[in-house]
Amino acid sequence: MTLRKTSGSFKPIEKIRGSFWEALRNPEEHIVVVGYRFHTGKWSTKGYLDLEEYNKLLKDQMTMPQIVMESEEDGKRWWMFEGEFYWEDEGLTALETKALILERRRKRKEQIHKAMLKLGIKQDQIEDK
Repeated sequence: MTLRKTSGSFKPIEKIRGSFWEALRNPEEHIVVVGYRFHTGKWSTKGYLDLEEYNKLLKDQMTMPQIVMESEEDGKRWWMFEGEFYWEDEGLTALETKALILERRRKRKEQIHKAMLKLGIKQDQIEDK
């Protein structure tokens, strides 16, 4: 199965309230964030999430992966889970995505632990992250 970690971010969508000149003089009062758009590499979402949708996504992705973008061209989907981004192209469910991410993390932690033990670092010196 293809699930890869990737870079990505949500960038604010800003609108000017009032005139352009007022916004230049006092941006804190005249430029407001109305939503967020996901970006990764050359890709970005067509639309954007309003503030309520964005805050819900941030909350929900802490317990279950959330789709943040889908490509109709090649079937790729980008997921957000615990503040990190992943993509896949096999139509995984949120639960399958979570299982693969957690298994990958467990294996990586185990790999680091074994390597440190091989270096002669004692068990009590290894930080458990």
